[in-house]
Amino acid sequence: MLAVTTAGNKGDVAAMGRAAARLEQSLEYLSMKAGDQGTVVGAIIVAELAQGGLEAARFAWRRAGAKARESRDAQTAWELTKCLWRHDNAAFFAAVPEVACSAALKSGIRAAAQQVRESTLQVVGRAYSSIALADLASRTGLSAEATKEEAVRRGWAVGGGFVRPAAASADASAGAAAPAVDVAALDRLTEYVCALERPSAAPDAVAVGEKALTAVAQARARGEQLA
Repeated sequence: MLAVTTAGNKGDVAAMGRAAARLEQSLEYLSMKAGDQGTVVGAIIVAELAQGGLEAARFAWRRAGAKARESRDAQTAWELTKCLWRHDNAAFFAAVPEVACSAALKSGIRAAAQQVRESTLQVVGRAYSSIALADLASRTGLSAEATKEEAVRRGWAVGGGFVRPAAASADASAGAAAPAVDVAALDRLTEYVCALERPSAAPDAVAVGEKALTAVAQARARGEQLA
């Protein structure tokens, strides 16, 4: 148990999770008091959340015994997990400052909050072309001003109460500017294939087709797309 609390108090969430997982599988765990068992379970759950392991956090709760589940630490960690499972980031971030748990778990909960915030920002950056500033603030647990500053730091456009992630705009521009192979090259390639399918291919058709194949191969080597 000492290894769990020591790592947690130092803010080493990964080490806390590893120590708790080892302890959970030991004979010592079976003889622990309910509160200590709950701290072990809570430490495992919080460490998983801090690493983005939401499913693993759920399984840690499900395999915990009834005695451990009744403890404050385990229940606190589980309530946070349920918020994330429901995709209710606002409730998660609202609960983080008010958590009632042992000091060892608090550093892990702060790390979990940072992980959830960063993961949310990455998803928004990849999937959204525009999102309301207030909505993004709710999802990240930041104030409107802090959300605006974070968006600007990432190179996103902010204005009119909306945030426009740069990645989505860049992807759209890249897609629109992608070069294409001349359609005529494909037409010549079609003629070539048809000529080869005839019993006696005409030399001129074969020559034209070979040029078309060369053009297509060169285009592919340059990374162009066929129209």
